[in-house]
Amino acid sequence: MKGFAIAEFGGAVLVLLAVIVAIFVAVIAMVMLQLPFGEDVIASRSVEFVASGSEAFSIASALSHYLAGDRQFMERAAQLVETASLKNNEDLASYLYDFAAPYDEMIFVTVKKNEKVLFSFNKIPGRCGPELEGFCVPHAVDLSRVGSVPVPGLDCGKGRKKIDGCGIGYDCCTEDYARKELRVYKDPDVIMCGVPDHNGIRPGVCDFVTARSCAAGRIMIEEENDECSNPFSTSPASMGCCAPITSLPSLRGLASKAEFPVMYKDSVGRVEVTVR
Repeated sequence: MKGFAIAEFGGAVLVLLAVIVAIFVAVIAMVMLQLPFGEDVIASRSVEFVASGSEAFSIASALSHYLAGDRQFMERAAQLVETASLKNNEDLASYLYDFAAPYDEMIFVTVKKNEKVLFSFNKIPGRCGPELEGFCVPHAVDLSRVGSVPVPGLDCGKGRKKIDGCGIGYDCCTEDYARKELRVYKDPDVIMCGVPDHNGIRPGVCDFVTARSCAAGRIMIEEENDECSNPFSTSPASMGCCAPITSLPSLRGLASKAEFPVMYKDSVGRVEVTVR
């Protein structure tokens, strides 16, 4: 009888421990699923990163835990997806600048819902212009000259224009589009280059390059069929295919990318992090 009592007591202890563990797990799950900006509203999020490179993965992982002011970035992203508005998140970009500052890489962050961009941020040095639409190009890098030989072109590069926004010794250069969404330039002599996207639009323009580098704000990409080569040219200038650096997230093979879903109530969106 004494042995039976001990066994029965031991069984009761095991059952009690199982109940305590189950309650603890349930409490933790509820805390992790609760978003503080909506009272009594349960939401869920996933931290499964897909299509990611190592740099993008690590930065995206850090971003998912980043405290942007008094709220976590994930909470702000969920609110963007639910409201499709920047209301109460007008300061998000300034917090992302603080987040991205320690990194040497160029970082692009986009919040999307049904392929519609709700918020975008990029950390690229040398931005200028009233809406940071341009890049500061030093006068010393004059793409219209190679050595002392004049070459027809613009200081900013083909298909660009100068706007106000840089200090002494620099020009603020921005893409001079006639139709930005189609990447159609105002200058009819601009030659498009690079592998066309799914809409048949080439991402770059043929421009002067030095040491296989384009002017500030542009990045050199591969040509599809030597679009920028001119075997009859006697100019010492070198031509290459240059794409706006702001188009990096859509240029395959030039950057690593990670994305993760954001869910709030019935709204589902995603955050994309691109790093180069």
